[in-house]
Amino acid sequence: MARRPKVCTDRIRIAFDPSDGARSWIGTACGKIPQREPTMNLDWTWAALAATVLVAVYGAAYGRFVGRFFAFDDFGVLAAADRIHVHTFADLLRFFEPRQGFTLYRPLTDVGYFWVARKLLGVDPIGWSLAQLGLHLVNALLVYAIARRLLRSHPAGLATAVVYASAPGHALAVRWFAFFTITGTALAYFAALWIWLRTGPRWRMPATLAAFAVSLLCSEHAVSFPAVVSAVAVLGQGRRDWRRLAREIAPLWIVGGGYVAAKLLFLFVLFPRWDPMGASYSRAVGYGVSFAPFTTLETLGRYVTAAVAPLYAASRSPAWYVSVGIVTLTLTSVTVAASWLTKPTRAWLGATACGLILLVAGLIQVLFLPAHVYPAYVGIAALGAALAVVAPLTALPKGSSVALGVAIGFVTLHLCFTARAARAENDFRTVEGLSILAARWLSAVQQAAEPGTQEVVVPLDKVTGALFGVAHRLFLCAPYEVRAVRDVQSVPQRPGLVVVPRPAAPMPNDLRAWRSIVRDCPD
Repeated sequence: MARRPKVCTDRIRIAFDPSDGARSWIGTACGKIPQREPTMNLDWTWAALAATVLVAVYGAAYGRFVGRFFAFDDFGVLAAADRIHVHTFADLLRFFEPRQGFTLYRPLTDVGYFWVARKLLGVDPIGWSLAQLGLHLVNALLVYAIARRLLRSHPAGLATAVVYASAPGHALAVRWFAFFTITGTALAYFAALWIWLRTGPRWRMPATLAAFAVSLLCSEHAVSFPAVVSAVAVLGQGRRDWRRLAREIAPLWIVGGGYVAAKLLFLFVLFPRWDPMGASYSRAVGYGVSFAPFTTLETLGRYVTAAVAPLYAASRSPAWYVSVGIVTLTLTSVTVAASWLTKPTRAWLGATACGLILLVAGLIQVLFLPAHVYPAYVGIAALGAALAVVAPLTALPKGSSVALGVAIGFVTLHLCFTARAARAENDFRTVEGLSILAARWLSAVQQAAEPGTQEVVVPLDKVTGALFGVAHRLFLCAPYEVRAVRDVQSVPQRPGLVVVPRPAAPMPNDLRAWRSIVRDCPD
């Protein structure tokens, strides 16, 4: 019998969801359909390599911070967390009570984090430091995962994570426990973005929305998320299925828009009406809003330099920062326009546009606060800066290798120069000084208290006002009370009262002098 001729269909296209980062391909129905090689082992190998490299980077840059004592705001949050006792489910609602009004409503990263950390770690700063450093490492690993999907390259993803880890602005956030408000928000924010990139169509929206809600409960710094997700979908993933995309991202915009509207209503209408003194004080301590264009450009420039190691240097002129701000906005506008007009969108161009949008949008909460500039606020925006640096390099021949080489240059510069410069910044040195003074005051109280002491009185200043509430009980297991007053000389003497007029003298290794103070106190 004669063999029947094989009939082949001309061409077939394998359908795919453009939002999952996969590539489409065309083949013939004759022969074997190409199969994608298993990548599970490769993914885990690269993930392990990324973790190893990032542990080395963070350890080299910030390992010296492990074990340094609490400082300033830490004690007030510890005191607030100490007042919460969870016995029933209803007690959990206490974590969501506004501690400082709605202005700084951060229930998960403020009291919530300090309560959990104290239960798990006690008050030994070593455990707290390691936890803070570990969470920064997790953030960098999420950066790796996000960049790998946007750039479709493991080496480019690793390069992005290394550039992110080398941002000088992270130094204060690693050192100061109170800045978990930024670290924790970045953790939830990056997790939500990774969920959007990784999850299938069925669960993408509910899972992303849940993670976004968690990030808003971490802090107001997450409000840029809907804009960033929209940019990632349209420019990074090249999606043009407008109706479906609108249905997917609409809940994010509704929740984010409602949050912003509530925040603005509180700040500019309700807060000044309900508490004029509090609103005035809030403006006086750095939360005054300014929309002056050049001031905003200068503030943007300061944060961009804190996110990009080669641009970072202490005490640059205002004109330098304004120039950096102008260049950043110009590059963002040009790159976004180019990515929008390019069809299909090139992966590197779309990722660059997404990075620049994230760099600017991730700072929206602090751009208009010129008197409250902390480099640590780049926790989210530094992902955008890292993408903007690495993505264009992947368009070059052997681009992934070039990107890794540039990342090595960034981290070398950071370890040799910018990490040291960040530690020399005024804000960082102030936190270190407050930490040392806190340990000295606790040491002075411990030395002065005798058996039978009922109350210790200390002079009221910035340190003692923040320190003494429950600090003496948490760190010294003290049965007596400590009270800070303006004039210790006017306090009448009585049995059981001890006056401590000054902190203890400098101790050997002041940054870790707490080792001779802290006790393992029973709950």
